[in-house]
This record gives sequence, structure tokens and C-alpha cells, in this order.
Amino acid sequence: MNEVLRCMQRTGWNKVLFQSPALSSFPLIYHTWLLYDWLLRAQVAGRQYYALIPPPS
Repeated sequence: MNEVLRCMQRTGWNKVLFQSPALSSFPLIYHTWLLYDWLLRAQVAGRQYYALIPPPS
């Protein structure tokens, strides 16, 4: 996710779509990091639109 953010900053892209495994398989610490660290840094970098598309299962 950090590399995705760096790539977005480098290219100027405002949107990215990627497939992620089921989030339930990630530990709580990952969810916490994503919400309170990565997302805040992405917002500061000027990224304003986010979407989480969960797997069908």
C-alpha cells in the first residue's frame, strides 16, 4: 500500500483499482494501520476518492 501511494504521488494519478484478498484474513493491526495511518497520508497527498469493494464471499 505504501508503494501504491508513492506511485500515485509520482504519476499524479488520483485513482487506483486493485484486487485485494478478503479483509477478514488480515489481522486487526492491518485494518488499524490502513485507516489511521495510510488513509491519512493519502488524504494529505491530495487523494480524495476511495472505494473498498469487498469480495463476494
